Amino acid sequence: LIELLFLSLDQNIAVSRSKPITLDDIFTLLSSAFLRGPSRFHKGSSSVSREVRAGITYVYLEFFTHLGSDWLVAHSYTMLSHCLSLLTSPRSTSTPSEAAFTRLCLGGHLLPRLLRRHFSETAQVAVARNLIVLLSTRMRKRTNQPQQGQSQLRGFAKSLRSVSSSEQLDEQATGSSNGGGTGEGGEEGNGGAGTVGASSGASGGNADDPNYLICCLDVLTEVIRWLDSSVAPILSPPSNLVDTLFDACLSHTSLGVRVAAAAVLRQLAIALPSQRVPLMNRCMSVLGSVTSADSISGHSLALGGLVAGSRLGELGIPCAKGKAFVPVY
Repeated sequence: LIELLFLSLDQNIAVSRSKPITLDDIFTLLSSAFLRGPSRFHKGSSSVSREVRAGITYVYLEFFTHLGSDWLVAHSYTMLSHCLSLLTSPRSTSTPSEAAFTRLCLGGHLLPRLLRRHFSETAQVAVARNLIVLLSTRMRKRTNQPQQGQSQLRGFAKSLRSVSSSEQLDEQATGSSNGGGTGEGGEEGNGGAGTVGASSGASGGNADDPNYLICCLDVLTEVIRWLDSSVAPILSPPSNLVDTLFDACLSHTSLGVRVAAAAVLRQLAIALPSQRVPLMNRCMSVLGSVTSADSISGHSLALGGLVAGSRLGELGIPCAKGKAFVPVY
């Protein structure tokens, strides 16, 4: 499959033999195959089979593996930005199930395999910082756009998962398939997507696509789990992970994003038990003052995740603190 793809690339650039093949040429070919499949040279919106999309994911894995660990570490931001930008295309998120499978290919297989196999502990810390930068950049674009769609609290009591939040997003996306949005395109020029379930009819991309944010947060959760206590540097400036999650993600209009952000905080408290009580205090402080349904939902999920995660550590939580958060509800 790799040979066929690069043969196609050679045919596309046969006219300009003197021009070397660039990384952009390869990324364009691979992303086109991932998003359009066999019909990438034809117009239309026919969906790509899961087998084709999974196969191109393996091609991505082999391509990045051939580039080597040194290249991946030096260009981690480029690699992350390109892979996550595949989630901003309407073709990859046209239905909730297709969006969930795309997130599984990228955030559940490709990126974890690359980061675990080729990145040292120090490099993984740098990857975590890059993920926070991508997340912050995406959320800044959101603040420059008019908010559309309605908040939903369905699935509020669903169990909080430590890594993936696909099922929670799928339920919300099914109920909000009529909400669309316009905005800026993806970072790698692939074009944006509207809200989940309505992207096929959107005329432009949504800089606040929840699939992008959820995948980014899920990969960040995995990195924190690998690093354990070594993740402490990303809490301080310029990363400020906790501020990013509280200020932007826990109040997001998408339930899936709120669940994914709560999962990051849960894993962070498991890796750094000393952060559990300060994070709980911050959640209770916000819950005592906000009236937004989205904020109440997100911070409640985070508080529930912090309490549930305490069973995985030896320190637990102070008895008085456990009694204090009950009246909040």
